[in-house]
Amino acid sequence: MTLANMNKRILKNRLGWLKKWIEELEALPLETYEAFTQDRRKVRMAELALRRALEGLLDFGRYILKEEFGIEVAKYEEIPTRLAENGVMLAHEAKLLEKVAHYCQEIEQGVEMDPQKLYQICREVLANLLSLKEAYRQWTASLGQLRP
Repeated sequence: MTLANMNKRILKNRLGWLKKWIEELEALPLETYEAFTQDRRKVRMAELALRRALEGLLDFGRYILKEEFGIEVAKYEEIPTRLAENGVMLAHEAKLLEKVAHYCQEIEQGVEMDPQKLYQICREVLANLLSLKEAYRQWTASLGQLRP
């Protein structure tokens, strides 16, 4: 398998965008709930960064499925299974991505996220985001030369 159908610039941009939002989450004061909620602007930034990182992760997977495998995916919940079926990520990584898809769906549906729930999700999801970003990076690197 090669990256014949995927554009190197698009992949790099998407990974860079994902990295940016993960770094925004890492910069938040997640040591304690009190520190997290001390500045309301940080809470709003957390919601924005979380949404962008989750969407970025899922959209990256959707791009891989469409461009490399010709698979159109309408819902975020389908992406993890399809990526695992096509060898992009391992089963345990797909399970992590399923959690991400669930959180992303909650955010998109406008589920009211109180600061406590947002704090818990940020703490839980951050390590998963890093692992999943690395899984994508490893998969693209394993395929060799990217098209310019």
